[in-house]
Amino acid sequence: MTKLCSKRCEGLVCIIER
Repeated sequence: MTKLCSKRCEGLVCIIER
């Protein structure tokens, strides 16, 4: 469940748009 994070990430699985 890794989708393109827009803006800031909640801090879960958003390392794609690091």
